[in-house]
Amino acid sequence: MNTHSNNQQSNTQHSIIIKRLDRLETDFQNFKEARENNYCMLNQSIDGFNETNSKEHQMIFKCIDDVKESVKDVKESVNELKDSFKDLRKDLTLMLSIAVGFTGIFSTVIGIVQYLLIK
Repeated sequence: MNTHSNNQQSNTQHSIIIKRLDRLETDFQNFKEARENNYCMLNQSIDGFNETNSKEHQMIFKCIDDVKESVKDVKESVNELKDSFKDLRKDLTLMLSIAVGFTGIFSTVIGIVQYLLIK
């Protein structure tokens, strides 16, 4: 009877172990499937991020190019203004020289007229 009891207890233990192994195998299979799903979802997220990131980089580079072009235009405008001021300075210097010349001429004419009137 003892042998029969031991045998039955051993069979019960084996059955419990087999059930646990089956459950572990099922859990492991579920884990592998979940890992594959997570890996696929992660790759999709990375691909989506890379696509968005690429579009944002393109927009940023376009903005940088636009700013560079604007800076170039401003530099050209500043250079044109500098040239205009140089030309204006030359013109004003010439006008001042002419005015000084006329002042000298008028002073001389006034001096002559005064001399003639006094005489």
